[in-house]
Amino acid sequence: MKVGTGSISDTAHTVTVILDNPSAGYQMIFAGCVLTSLTVSGDIGEESGRLKVSGTFKTGMKPDLSPSSAATFGTTAHFNDNYFMSEYAVGESGATVQIAGISDPVMKSFSFTIENDAQFMGFDDDGNYQVIQRALPEVTATLDAVIKYDANTDQLIETFAQQTSASTVSNQLAMATANTGGDFNIDIDSSIITDVSFSEEEAMFLSVSQRAMASATATDPFFTITANAS
Repeated sequence: MKVGTGSISDTAHTVTVILDNPSAGYQMIFAGCVLTSLTVSGDIGEESGRLKVSGTFKTGMKPDLSPSSAATFGTTAHFNDNYFMSEYAVGESGATVQIAGISDPVMKSFSFTIENDAQFMGFDDDGNYQVIQRALPEVTATLDAVIKYDANTDQLIETFAQQTSASTVSNQLAMATANTGGDFNIDIDSSIITDVSFSEEEAMFLSVSQRAMASATATDPFFTITANAS
């Protein structure tokens, strides 16, 4: 990877993170950043199930905590397009929910996390790094979901207990397009179940944790995320 300016979608460059302050001279500029963790989550009991994204940026360059001149950057309009868990609802046109191979469970919440750590190597005369090594020790993708314990999901405990190294389950969160004109979809073809436990909510639920696995077919993706604006 190169150190320099680049758009977020450009995997050959780093990005610059700016903490803006309305008081002049109190900005913080972190150059040479890479995104090492990304989480997409939603809980039907919080903000009507609005989907949220959080991430962690990491850099090996010295931060500029007192820039000599104010950084200039464009403004972005937020909240024009929102995605809600209700658009994964059973019966919604185009909506599909599959958790640990179980179709149409009653879902309370989910959290999908991608980890891809970075190590910064080398140094210049200012002490900044020269090389970025990614995937240390590996890229991981985990899905945690809370679903209702009923006749549709009661076999998950047995599935977890009896799975072998060759056992895999699939997951899909495909959003209906009727309400927003867009969609936010997550697709994991192969994963192993790492935990199934009871979660006492208003009714009895199950907390299900999974880890995405690379497919034996080289052309199959590790996982897929699509986000289309209306």
